[in-house]
Amino acid sequence: MFRRVRVLALFLAVSWIGGTAAGFAEAPAFVLFDAVARHLSLAYAGLAEPPLAERLPAVRTALALRCAATPACPAEAAYEVLDALLAEAGDPHTRVLAPEAFARLLEANAGAALRADVGLVLQLPTHGLGLVVLDVGAGTPADIAGVGRGDRVVRVNGAWLPARPEDRRGAWDAAVVGGPIRVVVVRAGLGSLEVRLEGVPIPVDRPPSLSWLDEGIAWLRVPSLLPADAVAPAVHRLLSDARSGGAEGLLLDLRDDAGGAYGACLAVAGAFVEEVERVFIGPAACVGLRFHAGVLDTYDPLGTAHAYAIIQGAERWTLPVAVLVNARTTSAAEALAFELQRAGIPVVGEATAGMANAAVALVPLPEGYGLVLAVALAVDANGVALPARVVPDVVVIDDLMALADGRDRVLEAAWALLTADR
Repeated sequence: MFRRVRVLALFLAVSWIGGTAAGFAEAPAFVLFDAVARHLSLAYAGLAEPPLAERLPAVRTALALRCAATPACPAEAAYEVLDALLAEAGDPHTRVLAPEAFARLLEANAGAALRADVGLVLQLPTHGLGLVVLDVGAGTPADIAGVGRGDRVVRVNGAWLPARPEDRRGAWDAAVVGGPIRVVVVRAGLGSLEVRLEGVPIPVDRPPSLSWLDEGIAWLRVPSLLPADAVAPAVHRLLSDARSGGAEGLLLDLRDDAGGAYGACLAVAGAFVEEVERVFIGPAACVGLRFHAGVLDTYDPLGTAHAYAIIQGAERWTLPVAVLVNARTTSAAEALAFELQRAGIPVVGEATAGMANAAVALVPLPEGYGLVLAVALAVDANGVALPARVVPDVVVIDDLMALADGRDRVLEAAWALLTADR
């Protein structure tokens, strides 16, 4: 059980910065723009050059010209100019989210929320048509219908998914919310299969899972480090299950993990290394995190420590292990892979997304929009800045079309690495 000892919102979980007061006698576009500008000016800790705050006056002028003929200029206009500004700045940690995307991120952070869905986690291949199934939720409509990892969704309700990659996911999402759907999947060696799926309330969180490969190798998948209170205890519990089940080695799979809470990152890393520590430095605060012997501590710049969380029955895995990553391993999941790599644990797969060196906050904005904001840079206990991405020790392309053909090349390479000396 993960027992909360003291609450420290900033950096331990995805944190909050207060939203904008309502009631400005301005167009919605300027209410939204000014809210974002305030947070970028006061709390932004990213490395964009020139600083984002210096670019804001020119961007606001451009917004004023755009809205000149529309007194009640909609918030969407500000969203578009801010999105362009942040894309040009090149800081992947900071972005404005449209209402639906922000709501989904909040759901994932909170955990326990339900959403009508069929239970498929899909990814767009870099080449080839359709969407490849990465995961199927246990007991979901897709699972009951027999859809499996590696299947490729090509048709929905009789229509092919669009050839244009940018249109495929939208077509799928629109079909799922529209009621029962007929889905055609292509399966390696078996041709096509048509199933009927109907959405039901499904938890939005994706908890860690444990399965078994040949020769006593356990496969521990961690698809998310959210919700913050649940992931690390689950990982420690599954490691205990792997040990009691006779595992001789472990593959820790962080592929497609978009990250989450840095407290969870360190608490998971602490199952494999004796002690792990990270410091976050930003305009609003400086805080350190340390995980050792099942206890996650926070400490302030003076070194005063407070126990934040305790993992009952914390594991310490000492058997062989390899970490799996890909280009969609992001943020705190990258930080987790880095901590294990520098402890001598091999990493297999692709270079990660490049967002491991900062902590972010979720900022609610007017009309349901949201801001993901870099609020602190991450350094180690000696003050050395941490790298943005992890470069694997063994580089293997995580080819989704190979997965659709029945070959998980990264998993195969990691398994071969652990079993090579037997």
